Amino acid sequence: MTPKIVKANEEEIAWINMKLEAAGLFIKTFSPDDAGKEITLTILDKAFTAWMATDPTDVQQINEVLDNVGIVLGQKIVDNLGLNWVTAKDQNDVDLAVFGYPNKGDILFYPVKLIAQGFERKETNFIENLYINIDQQLLALFTRF
Repeated sequence: MTPKIVKANEEEIAWINMKLEAAGLFIKTFSPDDAGKEITLTILDKAFTAWMATDPTDVQQINEVLDNVGIVLGQKIVDNLGLNWVTAKDQNDVDLAVFGYPNKGDILFYPVKLIAQGFERKETNFIENLYINIDQQLLALFTRF
């Protein structure tokens, strides 16, 4: 089933902004040399790798970190690749996602789920490469149009 796509509302945008701020605190904690700098995907990878080295087990903390990191990834996609924040609803779930190019590819990514998958595989230093792969996939798609 194709998910129903709805533009993110004000409350969801406020939550996104809160998570972006929380990501700054995450960086301050796990990559203190980068505190106060613009959050790049390189810095995010560095902090995520340091956090993973702590072998996190607290489910609430894990979910918070995955949300924060995923939202930063999503915002980079929105800011640089022309997609927009949406909610995607299917028969089982409603998730925050980034979506773009309706009727020209219908590009839909779930950035928090992408980060969660990396966490489950115990990956580190993958976030920047993930973004680059998304960028390359979009470029390949649109060179065909």
